[in-house]
Order: sequence, then structure tokens, then C-alpha cells
Amino acid sequence: MKRNHWTLLLALLASVTATACGAEKAQKAPVQKSDVHVVMSTNRDVPVSHAKTPETAAIDSIFWTLSNGKTVYPSAQQVVNVSTFGDVSIVRLRVPGVEPHPVDYILVLTTSHGMWHVKGIIGTSFDPDSSNHNLPNLLNGQTNLIKLGVVSVTGVGKFFEYFSPSTLVNIFAVPHAFPAPKAMQQKTLSSRIQASLYSDGNHVGLYYPYRNQWIVITGNVSTSDLLDAANRFNVQYFNL
Repeated sequence: MKRNHWTLLLALLASVTATACGAEKAQKAPVQKSDVHVVMSTNRDVPVSHAKTPETAAIDSIFWTLSNGKTVYPSAQQVVNVSTFGDVSIVRLRVPGVEPHPVDYILVLTTSHGMWHVKGIIGTSFDPDSSNHNLPNLLNGQTNLIKLGVVSVTGVGKFFEYFSPSTLVNIFAVPHAFPAPKAMQQKTLSSRIQASLYSDGNHVGLYYPYRNQWIVITGNVSTSDLLDAANRFNVQYFNL
């Protein structure tokens, strides 16, 4: 009887072990999330009476259709960077719901006749291979900035964008028809050009005249970085 008892116990243990091993083998691998990307963006003009700032104008002016069928809208949390030069505003928005790699849209807006107009939309990629390696590095010690250029925005001007996930430096040329903001201070560049520093309410910007254009450099960087960028960047890249 004892032998039969132990035989039965061993058989039960073997059965439990086999069942446990079988259950472990039957477990499914974690489901990998599919990439979600932007299929289409839709933009519209927004009344100035409704949107008092470039940020709110950008938020209200665009939405996206994603590859998973969802329509997503930006909020204040998606505003990454904002810069202005007179009537020209540049707002960078992060598209919600895109994965695994974030996608940002840089909107160029102007105001006229009581309306905000989206004049240009520049999509960004954080893939280093997308960087234009013919352009110089702008800031000392910051070689990680993706370099995008040149983008022509009809009715406004030509734009170069240097960016990382949190930093955005805008270099653009616009006609003198766009009024320049009041200068706070004058600085002499290495080319002996007199540049004007100004405040856009968020950051300090820099501009100087070139032929019939304003060359403008703005971004969420220090004043010394702006001057460094102005000294490194050759205006001939604009082919003006």
C-alpha cells in the first residue's frame, strides 16, 4: 500500500509539473504596438478675437488624422516652442498619439485683417539621417541639433530650422514689408554687420538688414548662443 501511495503521489507531482511547464510554454509573447503616424493634417484660419496669442492660434488652427483612424487635436501641453518677429509667429506643436517616435509640426503664422493665417507647415523628424550635413553647426558644443533647410513659405520668406526634442532655433529671411520689432540693444557681428536684439515676450531674438530682407534668428537659447549662430551662419545659404 505504501508503494502504491508513493507511486500515486509521484504521478500527481509529474502531472502538475508537466501542466505548469505546458502553461508556461503556451504563454503568448507581449503584443508589439504598431507604429502610429500622421496620415493627414488639416488647418484653418482663426479670428484674432478668438485666439489672442500665437500659441492659442496654432492650437485652434490644426488637427491631424493618424494611421490608426483617430483624429487628434493639440492642447497647451503640445506647445514645444514659440517665437515671434513682428507679425510673423513660429509655433512648434508635438502631435499627440504618434508612436514610437514623436513628430512635431512647426507652424508659420501671420496676422492680417483680424485673422491668424497658417502660411506654412514644416514637419520634423528626429532621425539624424534627415539632417542637412551641408549646413554648419550653430551652437558651441551642440552638435545634436537636426538641421533642416531651406523651406520657402509663400508670402512670408525662407526658413532654416535647427532643432532637438526641446530646442528650436529659427533662421529666416523676410521682406522689409514685415515691420521689425523695437530693438533693445545693438551688437556687432564678426562680419561687422550691426545686429539688433529684441524681446518677443518669450525669448530674445536677433535681426539685421540684408538687401531688401530682414535676416532673423530666434529660439529658446541664450543671447550668446544667438550671437554665435549669427556669426556661424552664412546668409548666402538663402540664395537671396
